[in-house]
Amino acid sequence: MKPILVHLHIYYKELYPELKEYLKNIKGYDFRLVVTMVEDLTEVIDDVKKSFDNVQVKVLDNLGYDIGPFVEVINSVNLDDYSYVVKLHTKRDVKTDLNNEWFSGTGWRNTMLSFIKSQDRFDKVIARLESDNTIGMHGAIPAIFSKDDDLATKTREDVIALAQKNNLKAIDYEFVAGSVFVVRASVLKMIQALKLSQKDFEIPDETHVKSQFAHIIERYLGFITYTQGMAIEDCELSSMQKEYFYLKKSWLKFFHKYIYSVRVTKKGKFLVKILRIPIYSRKF
Repeated sequence: MKPILVHLHIYYKELYPELKEYLKNIKGYDFRLVVTMVEDLTEVIDDVKKSFDNVQVKVLDNLGYDIGPFVEVINSVNLDDYSYVVKLHTKRDVKTDLNNEWFSGTGWRNTMLSFIKSQDRFDKVIARLESDNTIGMHGAIPAIFSKDDDLATKTREDVIALAQKNNLKAIDYEFVAGSVFVVRASVLKMIQALKLSQKDFEIPDETHVKSQFAHIIERYLGFITYTQGMAIEDCELSSMQKEYFYLKKSWLKFFHKYIYSVRVTKKGKFLVKILRIPIYSRKF
C-alpha cells in the first residue's frame, strides 16, 4: 500500500486536542499530514510539528469552509503517490434537533470521527478498502446522504450542472454530509481536473442557511465516486448493522413526519406538532 495523505483543517482551535489524539491512531501507517488553518495559531503549529513527523502547515484564507482548503491541498500533491486520503476538520457541536438524534450536540462529530477513534477501527476501514475495490469512500452511515435525504434541491441541481459542464452524465449518487471521510486518492483526480483554487469559494456563511460553492463540491465528491463505478460505504459496520440502521432511520422518519415533530421553520418559528397537528408555536 502507498502512503496515506491526511488533511486536517483547523477552524475551531479548541477542538484540535481531540483531533490530535485521534491522529495518533494512524501512526502505524506511512502518512503525510497537511494541516490548514485560517489564522497563524502559533501554539497549535508548534504542537503539530512536535507531535507528528512529515507534517506541513498552511495558513490560508477563510474561504470555502473546510472544502476550499481541501481542494487547495489536493491540487498541491501528486495523487499517484498515495493510496488514500483522509479528510478531517474541527466540526463544532450541532444545535439540538429532536428530529435528527445522531446529529444533536456532539453526536454528528462523534459519529463522523468514529472510524479514527481507535487504531483497531482505522485498521478495519483500511482493510475493507484494501479488500474491496468497489468501495471508493468510507463515511459514517448516518452522514451518508442520498438525494432523498438532501433537502438542498438547488444545490443538487448545481451538482448535476457542474457534472454536465464537465461532460459527465447525471447519475444517482450519495455523499458524506459533514465531509469527514477516507477516499481513494485516485477518485480525487476528478477534483484536480476542475482546476479550481480556493479563491473560487466564498467567505463562509456562518449561519449555514445559504448554499455555497463548498456545498456543491461536498456533494460532487460523492458524485465522482459513483461516476467512477464505486460506492460510499461505512466500512466499520456489518451488513446486519447497516440493515438495523436503515430500519431505525425509516421508523424515525415516519415517527417525526406523522406522529411527533419539533422544528424551527424558515420564518424563525419554533413549532411542535403531534399527529401533524400544531399544538405549540413560538416566534423567536
